[in-house]
Amino acid sequence: MGSKPFDDFVKKQISCAAKQYRNKVLWYVYPKKKGDSMKSIIEIKIRSFHTDCFGIIHHARYLELLEEGRWTYLEDNPDIARVMNSNNILHSVVHIDISYREEAKLGDILRIETGVDSAGKSSVTMLQNIYRKNTEILIATAKITNVYFQGSPQNLISLRDDIYLVWNDLQKILK
Repeated sequence: MGSKPFDDFVKKQISCAAKQYRNKVLWYVYPKKKGDSMKSIIEIKIRSFHTDCFGIIHHARYLELLEEGRWTYLEDNPDIARVMNSNNILHSVVHIDISYREEAKLGDILRIETGVDSAGKSSVTMLQNIYRKNTEILIATAKITNVYFQGSPQNLISLRDDIYLVWNDLQKILK
């Protein structure tokens, strides 16, 4: 990637963690403030295509809203995606548990908060809460478990140090 003097200069100037392989810097990680959560938030306005003939969101549509929240989490934390992509690490949902609390209707603006709930050797469970904006009414809560594999689903892997390095929420959970 770069020369050693340049890499040393950059590390000193921007004060960030660097992932190295064979003495070459592969990418830089700009850490958030110590203790910061990596939780992400997205807002979605409920349109007619989200609802059924009664004007409320059908229970199956929540899966799409939750998926949007998890993709936003990765977009908000690009270092996680960068490590996984550079190592051909993929993930797959293996379990979903949704509790419906209130109905969401046409025109509602929903706020979906996504963060890490727990982690195992080769899995991460995300906690997602859906609120009606401006009322703080909890509409639904979900726990979604993903497993990680390299190349193909038959090759499950354990979460590795390079993933922990960039995933602050996992570091907190596993301490």
